[in-house]
Amino acid sequence: MKFPQGTCMIVLLDALDKPKSERALRLCMEWQPLLEEMGVPAYIVSSSDTRLYSIPYFQLCLDLDCHLHRRFGAIRSKVIYGKSRDCIQGTIVVMQDKDVVQINHRVNEKAMRAACMCALKKRYQELLKKVQKIN
Repeated sequence: MKFPQGTCMIVLLDALDKPKSERALRLCMEWQPLLEEMGVPAYIVSSSDTRLYSIPYFQLCLDLDCHLHRRFGAIRSKVIYGKSRDCIQGTIVVMQDKDVVQINHRVNEKAMRAACMCALKKRYQELLKKVQKIN
């Protein structure tokens, strides 16, 4: 999966039909107008089939092997009834030119607000650098 140059936001989720992922999708839809206005590309990466879902402005991506989930530390081990199991934790990642700027290991209102603020700061830093190069 290739990400654009500049600032982008990635939301890593488990299977999209699970209740936690559905809540995260609703949250993404609530924040979609602001992200679009800011001009920050946004991606939702899931370990399940994404063809059944459509969210405006967000690009839905499939990560069956969970490479991105592992890269950003979104896989946690839980002990359930004495057995260790790997679980995918919802995560919001803000990236700047392939570098990780911020990782929130929760997908909730507070984490989304923090990620949007971080993305906005990085976006304006990019614009300021471009203006300074013109002079």
